[in-house]
Amino acid sequence: MPRFAPRRLLPNTLLCALWLAALSTACTEPWPITSCPPVSDHFSPENAPRYGPADAAVSLTFFADFECPYTHAFWRELSRYLKEIAPLPTAEHLSVYLRHYPLTARHPRALPAAHAAQAAYRQGNEYFWTMVPFLMAPAERLRDEDILYYAEAARLDIARFSAEWRDEETATSVARDQALGQALGIPGTPAVYICGQYTAAAPKEIIGNLRYLLDKERPAIALSPGHAARPPMVSRSALDDIVTQTRNAP
Repeated sequence: MPRFAPRRLLPNTLLCALWLAALSTACTEPWPITSCPPVSDHFSPENAPRYGPADAAVSLTFFADFECPYTHAFWRELSRYLKEIAPLPTAEHLSVYLRHYPLTARHPRALPAAHAAQAAYRQGNEYFWTMVPFLMAPAERLRDEDILYYAEAARLDIARFSAEWRDEETATSVARDQALGQALGIPGTPAVYICGQYTAAAPKEIIGNLRYLLDKERPAIALSPGHAARPPMVSRSALDDIVTQTRNAP
C-alpha cells in the first residue's frame, strides 16, 4: 500500500479562504448557526443507521443530501471501498454512519428522500442500507412513485412504509440530524467526519485516509469520535497524532 507524506494543517488565518474554496465542491445553502452541542452529544450512535460493527476502531460519519451530486460522488467512492474490504478482516474495524442533511432550498426532493430512508430504517438497519443506493438520485428519479418503487424493490412492508414515510416520528428523526449539522456549522453536503474530525477533502482522499487508518500494519485503535475540531482536512500527521494519543492513553 503506498505511503503518503504527512501534511501539516493550515494555520487558522487561512481557514476562511479554504472554506470559501470548499463551497464550490459541495451543495450548500445558508442556515442559522447555533452553539455546538457538548462533545458527548456529537455522533451518538443511538438510533443512527450504521454500516459495520458498533465497536469498530475507526468511524466515518457523513451528512448526506440524497439529491446532491457531490453526495452522489462521495457515495460512489465509499460504496466501492466498502465492497472492496467486505471480505477482509479490515471491514471489522470500520463503522459508517449516515446523517440526514437535506438542503431543501436547492433540492426539493431531498427531504422526501431522507424521510423515505428513515422510514426504511424503522423496518431494520439492513433495509436502510438497501434503500440508500436507490435514493442517491437526481430529482427526476425521486418522485413519490419512484420512491415507492424503490421501497418495493428493497422488499419493505409497503403499507407500513407508506404510513411511516410521512409520520411525525420519521420527520423528527431527520430534523434531529439537520439540527446537529447546523450546530456543527457544516459547510454543505457531503460533510464527512473521520473519528469525529471534519474532513474537507476530495472523495478519493477521504478514502485514502480510511485506508491509512485501517492499514493492516496498524493495530486496532479505540478512537473516540465526537469533538468539535474542524481542521480543513484530516492530514496524515493528524491521523498519526490520534493513533499515538490513543496508544499512550492510560
